[in-house]
Amino acid sequence: MSLAAYHQEQGTDLIDVGSARVPAHFGDVRAEYDAAAEGVGLHDRSYRSLIEITGGDRAAWLHNLTTNDIKSIKPGHGLYSFSLNIKGRVLFDGNVLALPDALLLDIDRRWLGPAIEHLGKYIVMEDAQLTDRSGDFARLALVGPRASEVCERAGSLPGDGRIAQAEACGSLVSGEPLHHAEVRIGDVACRVVRHDFAGPAALELIVPASNALEVWQHLLNIGESIGLRPVGLDALQVLRVEAGLPWPLEDIDADVLPAETRQIERAVSFTKGCYLGQEIVERMRARGAPAKLLVGLAFDGTVAPGASLTHDGQPVGRVTSAAQSFKLDRRIGLGYVKSDFAEPDTRLLAVGGDKDTTCQTCEIPFN
Repeated sequence: MSLAAYHQEQGTDLIDVGSARVPAHFGDVRAEYDAAAEGVGLHDRSYRSLIEITGGDRAAWLHNLTTNDIKSIKPGHGLYSFSLNIKGRVLFDGNVLALPDALLLDIDRRWLGPAIEHLGKYIVMEDAQLTDRSGDFARLALVGPRASEVCERAGSLPGDGRIAQAEACGSLVSGEPLHHAEVRIGDVACRVVRHDFAGPAALELIVPASNALEVWQHLLNIGESIGLRPVGLDALQVLRVEAGLPWPLEDIDADVLPAETRQIERAVSFTKGCYLGQEIVERMRARGAPAKLLVGLAFDGTVAPGASLTHDGQPVGRVTSAAQSFKLDRRIGLGYVKSDFAEPDTRLLAVGGDKDTTCQTCEIPFN
């Protein structure tokens, strides 16, 4: 049985994200939020996809099509990057994970078709092959400060093997983002990636699809004694908005440039040499400030993504994400506003939905 079929059989409230169906919640969003923020939660990340890139030219080829220094990645490491069009606008974002004989491009499932089409156009004489491996693997995540405890306990290896697994999980949590290693969850070999995708510390698991339900149930059993609980997308959305993390298609789409997302530091190398869209990125850097910026927003009423942001009746931006913050006990969100209005505590009007509401810009992450 697939993981999605299992969730449906259990009566879990599912939500469609592209071609994936994942749990929105497991009945108590606040409890799920608390588990991920303070303990540990188990999350179904089937809304992510994997493209495997092989061939002797794979690193140099992808290096020329992304904003980060792909040629520098060693096996067991990874980098976050954008892929841009010639006008410097974002086509997709994702993580590049290096294996000894391949690169794995980890992207939102909704980016998958456009990403393969775009990348495929640039394979001419290069020794590089693209393979969609999304159907071969499920994506799970242990989210929260106790994630490594569950990972350490989950292996079936005896003696030295168990010690090695504990050391691997512990070093991933304490190491750099997107470090990864192979571990065992029960009797299943999985790749575990340090990926704090929603704010709290998290270990993401790349699991053979045929073993997804087995691994899901094993992790729930192993983690029961320390309070692990399944966590749906609703709770994770609250956490990542509080953390000020833009997500693909919600906050990162073809309307934005890399500098506008505030992700330049982790996504762009300014020493790597030429790549598609580089001229625009360098021009934005030379100017010192983009035309608009991602900001936090604190609302005085209810608002939904897509609402326009105005100042003295003039449009200055748009709301891209919104959530009811448990930490702040108010409606908050993310959005893009013209740079002149991006300073914290700027008062704006959110226009859209049943009723307009005032709001103010905030530094992200929210405090």
